[in-house]
Amino acid sequence: MDQPRHRRQLWIDADPSGLVWTGLDCDDDLAILAAQGLEAAGEATVAGLSICAGNAPLLHTWENAKTLQSVANFHWNLSKGAGWNTMQPAWASLRTLARCIDEEESSDAAEAIIRAAAALPARSLTVLCLGPPSNLARALRRAPWLAEHLEMAVLMGGELTQSRLDLNFMTDRAAAREILASSLPTMLVPIQTCAQVAVTPAWLRRVEQCPPRAVARRILPKMRLQTWFMPKLVNRRVKAQALPGRPTSPGLQSGFIPWDLVALLATSRPHLFSWDVWAVELPSCERSLGEPCDGTMRSTLLQSNVSAHETSRLAANAALIPWIRVEEGAVLEQMLELLCSVHGSGPETRLQLGFLPQLSLAALLILAAIASAARVCTALCAKLVSRMRPPNIHGPSKQEKTD
Repeated sequence: MDQPRHRRQLWIDADPSGLVWTGLDCDDDLAILAAQGLEAAGEATVAGLSICAGNAPLLHTWENAKTLQSVANFHWNLSKGAGWNTMQPAWASLRTLARCIDEEESSDAAEAIIRAAAALPARSLTVLCLGPPSNLARALRRAPWLAEHLEMAVLMGGELTQSRLDLNFMTDRAAAREILASSLPTMLVPIQTCAQVAVTPAWLRRVEQCPPRAVARRILPKMRLQTWFMPKLVNRRVKAQALPGRPTSPGLQSGFIPWDLVALLATSRPHLFSWDVWAVELPSCERSLGEPCDGTMRSTLLQSNVSAHETSRLAANAALIPWIRVEEGAVLEQMLELLCSVHGSGPETRLQLGFLPQLSLAALLILAAIASAARVCTALCAKLVSRMRPPNIHGPSKQEKTD
């Protein structure tokens, strides 16, 4: 029997890249569509959607969001926010790339969050951060009263074994620290929770059976790509970070983790989860090292099996942690139901190229450089061999004398 479902006021902050070939993940796009399904079912009211960099630069996530909005026909307030330039991306290559592109960052997202909260009663708006939590941290800096006015912050991120953090927190660890250290009640949906569910090729075949106008079908190319490379690039490390008694999904061998869909369900359908309270802290980095320094989070279990609504227990540097308590198949079924319910319009969506032109040009330049170097090496070797050939000291041959 279904549990009674509370209609939640949601603000979603995301870094969607499911419609960009070089985007790192498509889970934001899926969560945005599922939130639209929740709204249609009367389980949520989405006050707005703000966009940040993360899975891709803001240059790409912003265009992705506008495309998704035009296809899915949602009418939420859409606002642009933080880009890589004001974050601390964990990889040096991303930091270099951020300096080479103009992302046209904006403070609109932070201002929009503040306005949405001010327009609603106290403790009624939940901010769900599906990417780096930069926009919410900016809003808290501009309007410190938000910490007492918002119902909760939900951060998809964090890690409970003192190992390397997820992409969201590694990209802006300082913003995550700022939110956790505030008095704003916070839920973390960490790596270990999300890894209890996996999207496999078999599940994608179910998505293919959604109605032809289902917008989720347009993200299938990216989902198929992720079932191929995520098991090789991400899932092995995630499995190594599992907690005792919290096994990961068997589907990690052939699928990808729907991180943001898990976070959305934890926010909107808490009866699917059990709940713990953990002490969490992101220690400051030495100035000489800079963020994200060692890229870890300190965490300690404080209390098990609490209510999802007991946010009064959540002091600074404490967070509510969800754990899936139903069968994985039931969770995947609910995700599928929400995604299939969202229908779109317009012509077939083509994935944006992202960095493919630049990567192709770089590959051609590298191949040209290798070919040029090979020609130089061949010429040098030929010259060296000719110099090393011994001179003819026996005089002309008999044939030469006869001639």
